[in-house]
Amino acid sequence: MKGSFALYAVLVFVLIFATISLMFVETKLVNSQLDNHKYFHLQAKLHLDSVVDFIKINKKAPNIKVLTDYEIAIHKEDNKTFDIFVGHKNQYNYINLHRQLKLP
Repeated sequence: MKGSFALYAVLVFVLIFATISLMFVETKLVNSQLDNHKYFHLQAKLHLDSVVDFIKINKKAPNIKVLTDYEIAIHKEDNKTFDIFVGHKNQYNYINLHRQLKLP
């Protein structure tokens, strides 16, 4: 009787600790993915800002289409309105930014 109770207690403790460790690993995984997405978003925002600054200074769109792992698309309605799109090339990162720039 004592042996079966001890075996039952060990089984319960193993299940409890396995559940806690699984929750800990899932939390760490989600946090690391969130950090990656924050990094990709910040990098895309920096690229978007640099393209906007280039357009403001030179009054024309740059000829670049790809910066490192980011794709840039610039659409002009006229010579004063620019739609700028920046997105990450990796299909698993859903980072896409847009800004419309109107020159005076």
